[in-house]
Amino acid sequence: MRKNKKILRPTIVPQGWAGENTLTTVRQLNTRYFQILAEKANDGAIPTALWAQVDTRVCERAGRCPVLLMDLNFQRPDWWQRVSQRNAYPLATAGAHAQHVERAVSLVREILIDARTISRTMPRTLNLVFGMAAPVSAAIARLGAP
Repeated sequence: MRKNKKILRPTIVPQGWAGENTLTTVRQLNTRYFQILAEKANDGAIPTALWAQVDTRVCERAGRCPVLLMDLNFQRPDWWQRVSQRNAYPLATAGAHAQHVERAVSLVREILIDARTISRTMPRTLNLVFGMAAPVSAAIARLGAP
């Protein structure tokens, strides 16, 4: 007679990722970015029929992307070096509605504050989720709060 041998399998405990909150932050930033773009389309600033169809649901779905979708030159260390020395060219806002400029500036400010905070605690997560070159994350970490 054979004995039943129990095969013991190790229990794998799910581990949380320290950068999980970063994903939530990036998704919220992406959603806000698409909302600003959709509002510009509704104001006639972006003259395409496709953007005119973008609603809240579309903004939320697009915002689920786990990487930042707004290009802020995060792959250009030379540009960020000039910014950190305050030698960068100002953004051109001619012809833009003041409301859109204000919301865009607010969003960019929030992105940079979040990037600066994340760069001090999880620089590799920042590089991955924000699509940022390592020298750029180091330059942003050195920036002051203003």
